[in-house]
Amino acid sequence: MRRQNWLLAAAVIALAVLPLLTVATGPGGAAVFGGSDDHAGQLVAAIRPDYQRWIKPLWQPPSAEVESLLFAVQAALGTGTLAYCLGYWRGRRRAQADHAARD
Repeated sequence: MRRQNWLLAAAVIALAVLPLLTVATGPGGAAVFGGSDDHAGQLVAAIRPDYQRWIKPLWQPPSAEVESLLFAVQAALGTGTLAYCLGYWRGRRRAQADHAARD
């Protein structure tokens, strides 16, 4: 059993480290994996260079790290809400089944 735990730990570490080592960079050292907003903005600029935005953002994050943090917090809150609702519904259904079994 101890050997299996070491193999599992090595697999987890490999899954965490290998993607960091294999991520390629594009021309000029730019990251290959950009956001869809960046790609869409570049495409719009290529098709219509004179395009003006209709609406400007109310607040622009000071850096990409802050923007990434806010996105991660938003994803965590959404996941937590979804997990809570699913657990609540499952518990409610189980309680109804237990109540029906007692009667």
